[in-house]
Amino acid sequence: MASSLGACFGHYRAKFGGSAKLEGDLGVVMKKARVLNSEAAGFSLSFHGALMREHWDTFGGSLKLEEDSHERMKKNPRVSRSSRSKFHGALQLEQLASQGENNLMKKQNGNGVSPSKLEKNFAKGVKKPRILIAGGGIGGLVLALAAKNRGFDVMVFERNLSAVRGEGRYRGSIQLQSNALAVLQAIDKKVAERVMDAGCVNGNRINGMIDGISGEWFVRYDYFTPAAERGLPLTRVISRITLQKILMDAVGPDVVYNMSNVVDFTDDGTKVTAILSNGQQYEGDVLVGADGIWSKVRGKLFGKQDVKYSSYTCYSGLTEFVPPDNETVGYRVFLGYKQFFVTMDVGDGKTQWYAFHYEPPGNSDPPEGKKRRLLQLFGNWCNLVVDLLHKTPETTILRRDIYEIDMLGTWSKGHVTLLGDAAHAMQPNLGQGGCMAIEDCYQLIIELEKAAKLGFRNRLCKEIPYALKRYESKRMLRVGILHSISRLAADSLSFYHPYFDVGLGTISVKNHLLFEARHFVQFGLSVMMDWITAGNR
Repeated sequence: MASSLGACFGHYRAKFGGSAKLEGDLGVVMKKARVLNSEAAGFSLSFHGALMREHWDTFGGSLKLEEDSHERMKKNPRVSRSSRSKFHGALQLEQLASQGENNLMKKQNGNGVSPSKLEKNFAKGVKKPRILIAGGGIGGLVLALAAKNRGFDVMVFERNLSAVRGEGRYRGSIQLQSNALAVLQAIDKKVAERVMDAGCVNGNRINGMIDGISGEWFVRYDYFTPAAERGLPLTRVISRITLQKILMDAVGPDVVYNMSNVVDFTDDGTKVTAILSNGQQYEGDVLVGADGIWSKVRGKLFGKQDVKYSSYTCYSGLTEFVPPDNETVGYRVFLGYKQFFVTMDVGDGKTQWYAFHYEPPGNSDPPEGKKRRLLQLFGNWCNLVVDLLHKTPETTILRRDIYEIDMLGTWSKGHVTLLGDAAHAMQPNLGQGGCMAIEDCYQLIIELEKAAKLGFRNRLCKEIPYALKRYESKRMLRVGILHSISRLAADSLSFYHPYFDVGLGTISVKNHLLFEARHFVQFGLSVMMDWITAGNR
C-alpha cells in the first residue's frame, strides 16, 4: 500500500508538473485557519481581509509599487512610450480608486445610506465578473457563497432542488474532514460554525478498517492528531439535506434559480451564455459546471465523456441503533473479499451504514428483498454488521450503483470550467468527494478575484481564461492523487483474503501474511491522512 501510495504521488507529480508552489493558496488557507481557530486575545484582523490584502500586494495593487515604477521611468529615458502609458494608466486607476473610496466614506458618514454593490466595486477600481453556476448541489452552493461574500454577481441554476434533497436522502450523510471544514471557515466563518454545530464529531474517536468476519482491527487512522497539530476543526458527519439547507439559507433564494436546467452554452471569447432547457439565456463572464457526474456542461465542453461503473453496487440505511463502543469508535470500514461495509455514528442515537458489493450494474431486488439479500451477503460477518442489518427497516434501505469518471487532462476551456464531481467524480471510500469540491470552490474564487484585479475593465475577458487554467493546475495534482487512491482502495479488495479455505468444510486458516502487511498499510494511511488534512502542506 505504501509503495502504491508513493507511485500515485510520483505519477501525478510527473504528469502535472507538481512543484512546491502547486498548492500554495490552499496551504495559506490551512495556516490561516489555525489562527482562525485559536483563542489568542487581541486577534482583530479578519481572515478575508488578510487574504484580500495578501493577493492585492502580490498582484500589483499597491500605490507604492506604481509610484516606484514611475520614478524608475523618470531615471531611465529608454523606457518605451507604450510602457510609460501603461504605468501612468495604472497610477491614474489607483488615484481614481482612492477618490472613489473617499467619496464612499463621505456617503457612509454623511447620511448613513449604504453604498450599492456597484459603488463598492467602483471604489475599489475593480469590476467583478458575473459567475454563472450550473448545479445547486454542495459544490455549486459553496462556490455561490464564496462569490457572494466577495462581491461577485452570481447566479445558480438548478434543475430541481427537491431532487437534490432526494439525492441527499439517497446518498445519506456526508463526512466533512478537517481540510474541507477549514476551507469552509475561510469562505464564511458563520456558515462553517452552523455546519459544525449541526454535525456529529467523529474525528476525536477511533476510526479505521476492521476484518468483517472476525471483527479484529486491521488498521486505524488518526483524524485527530493532524487536525489538532494545525488548529483545524475536527472531522464531522452531517446529513446532506441539512448541509444543503444551511448553504441555501446563506446564499439566499435570490441567487438560486430552481427548475432551471443548463443544457448548453456559447462562448464568444468575451462573454459566455448559459442556455436553459426552457430556452432562456443568461450572459456572464464565467460558467462553472458544478452539475455532477452526469454533467451536461462537461459534455458540451469536451464532448462525450464516458461515465464508468465502479464494479460496486451500494446499499445504504439509517437506523436507530447505538453500538456498545460508540463513545470511542466513530467511523469504521469492515473488509471482505470484493465487499465492504461502512458504519458511522451520525448522532441522535442513529447509525448510518453502507454495504458495497462487487457485481455487474443494473441489478435489482424483488419487493421486500433488499434486507434478505444483504443477510445472504453479510450474514456470517461479525455481530455489529448483522445487528445493524436486522435493526434496519426494509423500507428505509436504498440501493444505487456507484459510478466514477477517469481523471480529465483539463477542466477548462475559454470562459468555462468544471468543479467537483463534474470534473473528478471519484469512488466514495475515502470520504473526500465533497471535500475536494469545497476545496475547488476556494481555489477558483481566489483565481477569479486575481483576474478581476489584473483585468480591470476591458482586459477582464482576457484574464479569465488564464485564471481558470491557474485554478485547474493548482488543483489537478492533489485531486488526481486522491482519485487514484480511491480507485486503488476499491481494487485492493479483490486481493483481500484473510482466510484460506483448506477444503475441510467450515475450517479455514488465517492468512498471517495479510495481517502482517497491515503495518505497511498503517504507515501509508498515516502519511496520506496527514497530507489530506494539511492541504498538501
